[in-house]
Amino acid sequence: MINCVLLASTPKHLARNDAQLRELYGSHILTSRPDPDTTMIHLDNPDQEEIEKRVREFNRDSLFEDNCPICQMIKAEHCEVVYGDTWEGTDAD
Repeated sequence: MINCVLLASTPKHLARNDAQLRELYGSHILTSRPDPDTTMIHLDNPDQEEIEKRVREFNRDSLFEDNCPICQMIKAEHCEVVYGDTWEGTDAD
């Protein structure tokens, strides 16, 4: 099971660069940017085909509820979407 979570949002002018992301998440990460306002962080070591599929199928609008004011505020910012094998405290079958 692959887990994905919207982990952080920041004002667009403060979006982290690759060096900052590696410092935060570790040197092993892979990153991709499906659009200028989103960074995907792949902690699960996917192959290139899986990364391309995630980027191709990414729909930023699906991350945010239309009738949620906080969601709409976050949507206006730069977002980091993190993929990982498991998350502590979750049941990943």
